[in-house]
Amino acid sequence: MRKTSEEELTELKKILEREFPSLKKTITRNLSCLIFAFVLLLRTYRGWYGRLTLSGIARCFPARATSKNRYKRLTRFLDNENFQMVDLTTDLVRLIYEEENLLPVIIDQTAIGDVQVISANVPAEGRSIPLATSTFEYGKIETSQNRL
Repeated sequence: MRKTSEEELTELKKILEREFPSLKKTITRNLSCLIFAFVLLLRTYRGWYGRLTLSGIARCFPARATSKNRYKRLTRFLDNENFQMVDLTTDLVRLIYEEENLLPVIIDQTAIGDVQVISANVPAEGRSIPLATSTFEYGKIETSQNRL
């Protein structure tokens, strides 16, 4: 890895440690590698051929290992039960709305094929930032849709 890339990765780790203190160090390290891989992949001309794959992300993962080992590390991180997007929510909200007591939340339900997606989003500068997302299928609801 080039020296500038190592510096960028180190800076990204420091930012994540400072802004998301609730995350474990291993989660922070892997998350910074994942973000770095996304940035590197999207910077690369024709590096992802118009679609995003785990193999493509793993190729850009900043590690001195074979592509197979980087792919394994990526999939293990993504499957890690100790890291959930909910863990980022509190710190992310703090970054967006530092001083406000009330937080506006937009709830939206949409369908992707047969799967229903419910998301809670916070408006920020003309965009919406997801706080929580849940998926379900109507045929698999056992009791009530209100208990999802």
